[in-house]
Amino acid sequence: MSTAAISVPSRLRRWQERRRRTDSLCLRQPALLRRVIAATQETILGPLVTPQTFELSTPGAALASGRREYEDGPSFFAHFHGRLTLEDLRGRDVLDLGCGYGGRTAYYAREGQVREIHGIDISEQMVHRCALLARELGVPRARFETGRAEALPYGDASFDLVLSYDVLEHVEDPATSLLEIARVLRPGGAAWLVFPSYLGALSSHLDYLTRIPALHRVFDPLTIIEVVNEFLAAEPERLGVALQPPPRMTPVGREALPSLNGMCAREATQYVHRSGLVIAHQFVAPIAHPLSRHLCLRAISRPLGYVADRRGLPDLLISSLSLGLRRPLNP
Repeated sequence: MSTAAISVPSRLRRWQERRRRTDSLCLRQPALLRRVIAATQETILGPLVTPQTFELSTPGAALASGRREYEDGPSFFAHFHGRLTLEDLRGRDVLDLGCGYGGRTAYYAREGQVREIHGIDISEQMVHRCALLARELGVPRARFETGRAEALPYGDASFDLVLSYDVLEHVEDPATSLLEIARVLRPGGAAWLVFPSYLGALSSHLDYLTRIPALHRVFDPLTIIEVVNEFLAAEPERLGVALQPPPRMTPVGREALPSLNGMCAREATQYVHRSGLVIAHQFVAPIAHPLSRHLCLRAISRPLGYVADRRGLPDLLISSLSLGLRRPLNP
């Protein structure tokens, strides 16, 4: 038997195993990916330049992202279609899990008239900036701490509400994080969480370089990061992003791109059930919406929304998941 006859099935098995680990077609064509990314740089699929890209090193701009988050505060509630309102925060003890630049935390505190709110983030520098913003905005009921979602630095049953916006996809271990959310909630309390499915076409978090949909579902993750780092190294001033670490196998059991844990919709539901929390409300936002910048996405927004509401969507077509979870009064 020839060597080729043996090696072809072997390569096929390795490719199939890699597909299972990554949920990608695992295309290893760096030259093709390089051309595709380069072609988007001067188009609407090019980099999404945000204030966060430059503010850490720009004098006088340190709190700009926090102010923008404050202005964007209502968008969090829009995900829940009236099931969660500012009135639900009034007089409550609230945790903002993954408080970012602190703007939304301040918005919840002031506009929601909370009793007290704690914002937590893994970055000490970010927590310092959050505190500065709260003082600038005159929000006395906001407190900020450093910590990890997998080991929240609060006692059992400390909060009436836990809010989290585009954070759960970044935590190291989402299953443990949901257990911690359940622990710090008081009986009858609620967690309101918004996050994307990793397998969604728009969920690669590569928008600092390119917004081509589903790259991480087509190309091998290691190939993606190698090519991405070529661009980042070549134009550090324009892109303003540090070189990315290699993909890794996460506790979810999926090899994911940097800063992401690889959790999809099915796994999120499983972890919620294991935590003892109950799903009271669940909304799926499709990748297309009526206000999309892309005409083709606007055109399919209505039929996709119809399907999402009645039958659900495959992960590829999901933009974000919005879960309203309850801690039962009696375990």
